Amino acid sequence: MPPDIDIEKLVADRAAFNSLVYTSIDDAIEELKNRWEDKDLAQKILKYTNKNIPKPLMQGFCAVLFRQVVTPNYELRRFMAVPDTYDLKPVFWEYHNDKFTSNNPIKHSLGKIPVCSGIGKKGGKKISYETIIDFNNSNGKKLKEVETLWGESLISFHHRLLALVVPESYKYLFDASPWFAKNKNLAHEYYKNYIALFVRNAILFENFVLKEEDELEFTKKVFLPAFFEAWRVLGRKPLIVALEPTSIEDDIFWFCHPHNTVDLLVPKKDSLHYNK
Repeated sequence: MPPDIDIEKLVADRAAFNSLVYTSIDDAIEELKNRWEDKDLAQKILKYTNKNIPKPLMQGFCAVLFRQVVTPNYELRRFMAVPDTYDLKPVFWEYHNDKFTSNNPIKHSLGKIPVCSGIGKKGGKKISYETIIDFNNSNGKKLKEVETLWGESLISFHHRLLALVVPESYKYLFDASPWFAKNKNLAHEYYKNYIALFVRNAILFENFVLKEEDELEFTKKVFLPAFFEAWRVLGRKPLIVALEPTSIEDDIFWFCHPHNTVDLLVPKKDSLHYNK
């Protein structure tokens, strides 16, 4: 059972938060194997989620990365080292019906791609940007409705990039939009069932940021209540592994793409009207 925790105190103590929320990769895999044999736990999860377990997770032993649209930035490349090393199937959990907003850093980076071309003379990262959508025209649309400046679906573009890095990525892509719809499309509603999936069926690779105001509010009001409720009701702590080192989790580097990847698929600027 989870300890009696004051959420405000927990998010104010980075070390305590990390220790309580995250599990090491080796321990998480060992736990996953043990829990998969627990048939009583399986029934509890079915009841808790109203039998709403997505098909890619039905066989268990999955490593899950949840991004509205998965793209082969450095974060994705780090994630793929896990299934390459351990016996876990990658699942790229997406949400194509979510709305695009330039206020969200992750979504913003889909339309204005940060590109890392190495280290500068003073030791900092050399980062430039490729703007590939009309932001004024895209804000408020569903992600699946957003198009690039050359008329291609934004999702299709990022998936083409992804296929360059992970040739079999089409096997791992899962648009969870119908699953979210069944769970009312509201984070405080669907997150309860979502987090419960990582008690027995999969391991979530994620960082819950405590610095940015919006991210912190989400962690306090949505993630942690769902995390503790699943732990309390199901009797097992959800398995979450920090995807990036927490000391540098907010570094823009993780959103960046290598310059040679983007150059392969972005049309020449002189043939397009690019926003500045």
